[in-house]
Amino acid sequence: MQNIITKTLFGLVGIAIMGIGIPRSVGGYYYMQSWEARTALAKGQADMEIPTDALIADLQKSIRWWPLSAAPHDALGVFLLQRSAEEIGQTQTDTLSDALAAFNNATARAPGNTMFWVRTSMTHMALGEHTAARTALAHSFTAGRSYPLAAAPRLELGNALWPLLSSEEKAAVVHQGVLLCARSQYRKVATLLNAAPAELRNAVIQAVPTEQRTRLIGQVLRTR
Repeated sequence: MQNIITKTLFGLVGIAIMGIGIPRSVGGYYYMQSWEARTALAKGQADMEIPTDALIADLQKSIRWWPLSAAPHDALGVFLLQRSAEEIGQTQTDTLSDALAAFNNATARAPGNTMFWVRTSMTHMALGEHTAARTALAHSFTAGRSYPLAAAPRLELGNALWPLLSSEEKAAVVHQGVLLCARSQYRKVATLLNAAPAELRNAVIQAVPTEQRTRLIGQVLRTR
């Protein structure tokens, strides 16, 4: 009798594992269909033709099969943002709202992911929701102040939101400029600073080491 009970329990566990594994595998399959396109977007390969609508459909299938993973929600938001850039009016607003919902789902599942919060902030900005954009930007700093891939978009967001930021948030934004200079991205920093409030521009220039400061000032003057 004991053996029968044990075998039954193991059987039920096996069924449960298969019940979880199959949806997760199918969801992962649809998610991986967007891998190449997401890599191209991350690298700024604008010459690659991206089948946005097809990839959005694949990611929606991935989420239907396995909604617990954060990454497909984030990827869906990325391609919805891509689509919104080609739209106007209410259609664009609706797509941006869908992108925001996707990013909110991603941050709910992975609140420690810096880039999820950055993209959430960017989407709020695109919708004109500055207070919400500031909140998401602050969450991104809580997740990690020194993530290199987030430095440029966070410096840009900080520039746009500067009057709304606290002293601590402003210091975190300035740190993004320092990170970019440490990677010799002076032109990118200079371009952003030339459109920035004087307080932000001067703070970044003063925060970088002396050698980098000279190069940054020169680049700022050349890109004006």
